[in-house]
Amino acid sequence: MEHGNAEPARERGTVSRNQNVMYVLPHDTAAIAQFMGPVLEQLAALEPAGDTSQGPRAVVVTPDAESAVAIARWVAAQSSDAPRAIAATGAARSARLIAAQPAPLIVGPADQLLELVRRAALKLDDVRAVVIAWADLLVDAGAVPSLEALMGEMPKESARTLVAARGTPEVEALVEQYARRPRRVGPTAADAVEPLAVRYVITGAATRTSMLRQLLDTLDPPGAAIYVRSDDSERDVRDTLRTLGYAGDDIVRVVREPTPSAALVMLYDLPSSRAELDALAASAPNQVVALVQPKQLAALAALAGTERLSPFSLDASVAAARANDQRTRDELRAILDVGLPTRELLTLEPLLAEFDSASLAAAALKLLETERARRLPNASRPSPNATPAAVAPSADAGARAPRRTTSGGAVRVFVNVGERDGVSPRDLVGAIANEAGIAGSRIGRVEIRENHSLVELDAADAERAVEALSGVNIRGRRVSARVDRDRPPRDRPPRERGDRPDRGDRVGHARGKFPRRPGARDRGPSRRRDE
Repeated sequence: MEHGNAEPARERGTVSRNQNVMYVLPHDTAAIAQFMGPVLEQLAALEPAGDTSQGPRAVVVTPDAESAVAIARWVAAQSSDAPRAIAATGAARSARLIAAQPAPLIVGPADQLLELVRRAALKLDDVRAVVIAWADLLVDAGAVPSLEALMGEMPKESARTLVAARGTPEVEALVEQYARRPRRVGPTAADAVEPLAVRYVITGAATRTSMLRQLLDTLDPPGAAIYVRSDDSERDVRDTLRTLGYAGDDIVRVVREPTPSAALVMLYDLPSSRAELDALAASAPNQVVALVQPKQLAALAALAGTERLSPFSLDASVAAARANDQRTRDELRAILDVGLPTRELLTLEPLLAEFDSASLAAAALKLLETERARRLPNASRPSPNATPAAVAPSADAGARAPRRTTSGGAVRVFVNVGERDGVSPRDLVGAIANEAGIAGSRIGRVEIRENHSLVELDAADAERAVEALSGVNIRGRRVSARVDRDRPPRDRPPRERGDRPDRGDRVGHARGKFPRRPGARDRGPSRRRDE
């Protein structure tokens, strides 16, 4: 693979802008070597070698701490001569490390790196290589403002490397802004492909071997090929197979390239290209199952050439238990995303002298489940094959929350915050669960529009949610909510101009329909109008 003008870079101690590269690679630790290898070569070419008296020579911007740790771990595993890397997953800790022992390579989420710059702990004057990995996840995480502020501090002459799993318009905008006319590696948006039948199972980065074991137990295939792309993955899979009693490659083979024939192909790692996926699928038509993390679903869909992938259902009882457990975790996560429940923390504080926090959380969860079973004995339960809420694929990439079940007549609640306020379905579900005490399983479809949102709720819950939401802050904006009585819970034809309801009916507080929260002041009629 070309790495640009290596000799001139070595002579000048810098790199030129024509070394900008755009990689299309899946969200996979096995892909790190492909885009980080050239960066390490650039660092080795800089003079004086190993000099850390100045600032870092390379910065890698990631969407989350997990990606930063994975990249830093890969760098550390290369050789004793590899440059030292600091995983800046916490601004305070990283600032102390940089001050005590500077490193030539800094890796971290955009917001943490920006905080280090603002603290004057991270100097960017000597940066010669910038990597943005993965750009599409940065867009999905709403981290573009932090990225823009950070890139504004980078030297203009630094080489730029962007990595993305899919070439969305937002990613192309970042490419145009920070790496104009880069050399592209991987498929382009123009490479149209036919849809390919690939099923998936959701797993976490640390639980892939456990999911692999569950798949083998459930399917008991007469023969299978497990595809891996890295030494670490191959070692983990082989250890798991030995533990389960598989001897050699007679029944289940671990492969890094397509195999002539197999009853089943399991993708432990994602292929790096559609051509590679086609070759793997050819050995087991319609029998390809991928083990993916939630953030990898969009990349797998792009590889498969489809907007909607088919989940692979495990045994019904196992799937139902996993779905229920995942739903509970989603509800807890949504509440914590809104903010720490201070009153509840103060209630638990005296018990911390007797029990650890995990035990207290487990006891509180048991109380919750007991009370939920007592109060909602007839509440609808999810289908065993339902996709867990946190991982349901969506063509809108987060614009809509997955469907939840409502037990009564459904109505829609209008909330005056939307896409341009940076609001996600998780924010609204968390706010409703936290403020109104309505379980996430009772919240239906969440539609995020440009300047407002619509939330489906049972009629019995809607008024309570409106009262609880009105006046609270979501993403820094004061919320106004009302029951959307003008339309049914599903799509309706456009309203004629003369059919607009009276302003007082649209905002319940104007006519005293809903009691105001204590201490709320009258701000007068809003100037914003729903679309």
